[in-house]
Amino acid sequence: EDDKECVPSYLKSRIYIDMSDDALFEKNYDELLRILHDKPKYRKPALGKMPEWLNDESVDFSAVRRHLKQVQHYDGKNENKIQYNIKNFCVEYSAALLLLAPIKDENFDRNLLAQIDNAKPLRDLFFDYVDALIACDLDVGKILGDFFEQLYNATFYVQEGKRSYNDNELEFSRFIVWEMFIGATAYFIHFEKYNDLFELLYRTYFLAENPLNATTKSHTFVKFRPYFKYIDEHIKPNSDKPNNFTLAGDIAVKREKRPIITQKSLANADVVLYQLSCVYEFSGNIYHHYWFPILYCYHDSYSKQSIWNQMVSIRHCQKLFPLLGVKSIEELKKIAEKGKNDKDIRYPRCYDSAPSIRNSIKIEEIGTMP
Repeated sequence: EDDKECVPSYLKSRIYIDMSDDALFEKNYDELLRILHDKPKYRKPALGKMPEWLNDESVDFSAVRRHLKQVQHYDGKNENKIQYNIKNFCVEYSAALLLLAPIKDENFDRNLLAQIDNAKPLRDLFFDYVDALIACDLDVGKILGDFFEQLYNATFYVQEGKRSYNDNELEFSRFIVWEMFIGATAYFIHFEKYNDLFELLYRTYFLAENPLNATTKSHTFVKFRPYFKYIDEHIKPNSDKPNNFTLAGDIAVKREKRPIITQKSLANADVVLYQLSCVYEFSGNIYHHYWFPILYCYHDSYSKQSIWNQMVSIRHCQKLFPLLGVKSIEELKKIAEKGKNDKDIRYPRCYDSAPSIRNSIKIEEIGTMP
């Protein structure tokens, strides 16, 4: 009746395919084969990996995630609103990081390592934030430079009212900020945001000198590379890997956030920060020294770094002009000349030193190909 299929009521809940229409025969035959072989045309997507923060409810990250989501959904129309969310992301992030700081008691060693582990979901939210800033084509270098300055000053204080502090109390914040700085560098290198990386690195940071007051002093980016005296000199000898070059580095390279944050990308970014600290020239009024690359021992000493190795290409050289503050191939060569190998930049008992720019390319090869 009305040219509709006549199906017995007891079969109406079953799957059936009408093969009587010649015009739809091929389409329906294909559907029949898919059903018989359990190969449906449309598949329900697999459940994604559970976010790590769901396992840790000790600190509420909801305010951080709320401002992150606003940045991720930015459509480029309301500049005041995005500035509001950028500012508040930093405020909420600093507050959350302070709440994760370990308690100073007889179990401080265990607490410190445990809280570094518990801080990974918060750290990963920062990397999502970096990714969102880059995707929205915002002024990432300046935004993150301001972020690190404010985060450093906000988290490197002891409790209000205290008149003294133990330097070990700051090891937690130092580790997380250092790890985030290297990770942000890895993102810039991955997306070739060299102008933004230059803006992050080549600036004056006004950072707290004493955790007991708000007095600041001018520094270069190298201040974000701390010496982990407590982790590597006190905890490491009593760990299950006392002979490792660095416990802090070993922890960092195992905290991957793929596809961008990996052991390889972190080690490479750490080495790049060292190499740039060797060639950048800052004002004499700012104390500047080398960034020691803690993770260089995880870098393949026989592998050339693509960021420098590809300088054989004129096109790649031009990409690097903003990062090195130059405008010509000849200027670039002069900068690369400064990047000589320093045998003293290495761990005791380690044969290999941290690689220089000239480990990856010869000066005479720079800009010799299109």
